[in-house]
Amino acid sequence: MNLTFRVQEILDWYEGETPGAKANLARMLMAGKLGGTGRIVHFASRSRVEHGPAHSPY
Repeated sequence: MNLTFRVQEILDWYEGETPGAKANLARMLMAGKLGGTGRIVHFASRSRVEHGPAHSPY
């Protein structure tokens, strides 16, 4: 996988992490429409599982 300069810069911030963790982070940073930009959009899709139905807005 060819990493962009920005993604490589971000991975340099995580020098203490294991190679596997850095590889997974690189994979996430290089995927999708924002791949290579150094940005990730993340949202919780199963929040009712962690917080229960009483705290769910659904």
